[in-house]
Amino acid sequence: MANDRDPRSDLGAWLGEELRRARLDAGFTSQDQVARELGFDRTVIVKAETGARPPSEDVAPKIAEMFPGLCNGLYVRLAAIARKSNGPIPGWFADWLSREREATSVRIWQPIIVPGLLQTADYAQALFVGERKGIDADALADLVAARIGRQAIFDKPASGGYSPRRRKRPQLRLATGAASRHQAGTIARGHGAIG
Repeated sequence: MANDRDPRSDLGAWLGEELRRARLDAGFTSQDQVARELGFDRTVIVKAETGARPPSEDVAPKIAEMFPGLCNGLYVRLAAIARKSNGPIPGWFADWLSREREATSVRIWQPIIVPGLLQTADYAQALFVGERKGIDADALADLVAARIGRQAIFDKPASGGYSPRRRKRPQLRLATGAASRHQAGTIARGHGAIG
């Protein structure tokens, strides 16, 4: 997918351009070299440079340490702002959402967690709390509402709701707790909107 983010209006894209410039100025000809030096997967640097995903609070300080003059020393603070400015729907996911809304059929395979489109509010909340330590209540509510709002596609006249197609009994490995038990029961029923 081509990078259509505008660095004049997208902080993540601007930071990405600055990172790329710093990488090249430092003599690193590939993103792979920087990733290896920092101990990250190449995709972390690719996403940071394209603005698709501003670097996390673990990654940004290491990048800033490698390139001390990056953004006049403000890289870590600006990366935090870029992450927050994405809102509840990250920019890298926006294309998928528009296609999902137009689709007549969606096939998803996720072996680790329940796909976002099928998550209950409690399950989604538990995932967000686990992923984003210290998230405030308003931001959490926005994330959960955006996740659950995707299920409106099940209300389209041509939808037919959710219907699992499986060759054998699903082997769901969910964390313990009420949210996970409710989530498993909802998937097992396999029809209508997810509650």
